Amino acid sequence: MIIKRRIGILLLFSLSIQLLHSQTFENLAREHPRLFIASGTINKIKQRIDSDTRYAFIHEQILRNCDSLLVIPPALEIKEGRRLLEVSRTYLKRILYLAYAYKITGHRPYFEKAKQEMLTASGFSSWNPSHYLDVAEMAMGLAIGYDWLFHDLSSTERETITEALLEKGIETSLDETLEHGWISSSNNWNPVCHGGLTAAAIAVFDSAPDVCAKVIKRGIEHVPEAMKEYAANGNYPEGPMYWSYGTTYNVLFIAALQTAFASDFGLLDQPGFLETANYYRHVVGPSGLYFNYSDSRESPRLNAAQFYFSKEMGRPELLWQEIDILKSYMDGDKKFRAAGISNRFLPFILIWSLDIPELRFDAQNQYFAQGTTPIAIYRSAWSDSALYLGVKAGSPSANHAHMDIGSFVFEKHGIRWALDLGLQGYHSLESLGLGIWKKNKESDRWKVFRNNVFSHNTLVVNDSLQNPDAFAPIEKTDDDGHAFKLGVNLSAIYAPQLAHAKRTFEVGHNQELVITDSLHIGETGNAKIRWAFVTPAKIKIAEDGRAAYLSKEGESITVKLLQPKEASFKTYETDPPPSDFDAPNTGTQLLGFEIFSRHGFEKIIQVKFD
Repeated sequence: MIIKRRIGILLLFSLSIQLLHSQTFENLAREHPRLFIASGTINKIKQRIDSDTRYAFIHEQILRNCDSLLVIPPALEIKEGRRLLEVSRTYLKRILYLAYAYKITGHRPYFEKAKQEMLTASGFSSWNPSHYLDVAEMAMGLAIGYDWLFHDLSSTERETITEALLEKGIETSLDETLEHGWISSSNNWNPVCHGGLTAAAIAVFDSAPDVCAKVIKRGIEHVPEAMKEYAANGNYPEGPMYWSYGTTYNVLFIAALQTAFASDFGLLDQPGFLETANYYRHVVGPSGLYFNYSDSRESPRLNAAQFYFSKEMGRPELLWQEIDILKSYMDGDKKFRAAGISNRFLPFILIWSLDIPELRFDAQNQYFAQGTTPIAIYRSAWSDSALYLGVKAGSPSANHAHMDIGSFVFEKHGIRWALDLGLQGYHSLESLGLGIWKKNKESDRWKVFRNNVFSHNTLVVNDSLQNPDAFAPIEKTDDDGHAFKLGVNLSAIYAPQLAHAKRTFEVGHNQELVITDSLHIGETGNAKIRWAFVTPAKIKIAEDGRAAYLSKEGESITVKLLQPKEASFKTYETDPPPSDFDAPNTGTQLLGFEIFSRHGFEKIIQVKFD
């Protein structure tokens, strides 16, 4: 497939592809390990864990986990619904941890257990290519184990693992009877699948050089089709949780090429890719929570990709949020979990480590990006108590998107006062027969409370859904009278019920937030409009209904209804949610109000947070 590339930077990338073909992989490292570990890496890790208690803590957590694995049998080949994904991730984590532990300590039981895990996974009937992420993550795990432990494995063991990587991994990606939309997709499946398969192809290249070369070349050609999404100032359209997933695998893909071929083949020059480290910094609020729009959980975990960016760019200051998370684990504020999308890659933090700075100051307190899913973020300072505002635009039809167009999160005094309920697990819905992946208005996806408009901090018009086919841009405004000001044009999202709709966010220099909705009711009929936001706070509404006092953890704010004069605050339930299949939303409720307006009229809604 001929890929459309931008002139300039992408011309360099095209030349790199031609060079790759002409060299026929002559630059491939002949000795193992080829993946991620360069000459001297192990010694550098040992020096880091000897000199820095934070890195030593991570190392000890890995070893502790490995010690517990020694008495646990390998996971069984059991799918959850249509996925084997959690099993694949379990094997990836176990093999990576154990291989790392053996390389650092030389403790033989770690090697024996890693070998057992690899041979068991090799004996599976398949790695479930009908859901190809499962194959990719399993392939990544076995590729690392095979490569790092190559010299300790017997020839028979190498042959068994190689055969599995080829037959259950690489060759299934070339099977034309299977669906492989991920090859040229623009979503997270692209780097995840290419990343896992390319790592496998590098590891077992000597056993099948032609087919492995084809897989590696394919990845280098097609991963940029997903990387183009970063072009808008590093913005990631699927939200911060999937940034962690897709970007980590994109980094693994590039890092594998760097150690195997001593080249990134121009991939780090893709527009916006290195800048996405700034995106990730901004989507974590002062409270330590994600601006969790789209399918995203609220709490971040240690993220290995951010350590890669810090090392690659020589910018240790990118790590202060990661170090805050790590410190909270070390201080016992949170139970350390070495599970989940980021933390199964925990050893890569040590592989990509730098000296960690003590300072976390950053002069840039705003982030603004268009792209597939436009967002804007403001924080008054880089401190735990700063005001923080995240604004979401775009379309419900974007990958993993919700009907949260025009929604926002808001923090002050270290408390998230306006929140997003976040992701509901897919299996809990799919197991009931709900089809949650179509985006048309009749889709089951929009029956889910956490996905539809009724649970988000935006407008609900005539008890109806937002238009899933529409798009809302952000309109940035330069205004010296405010610390921050921008608008979201919601007209298409609510057409035809609203002829025009614009939501404006203004943060004054006194650190008060004012949200203004300028609405023109369509000619098709009257409109009932609900304005609301989800909060975890205790709410006390003033007697006249024109103000609400929110309190949580000893802090408080006031929300004032400035316009219209006829409205008054009330609360709406989020728990229990509307349907039996909806996840509980314990400790939350909606604060808002309703107004009614006749067709052809203009209406102004204005609310202040102070």
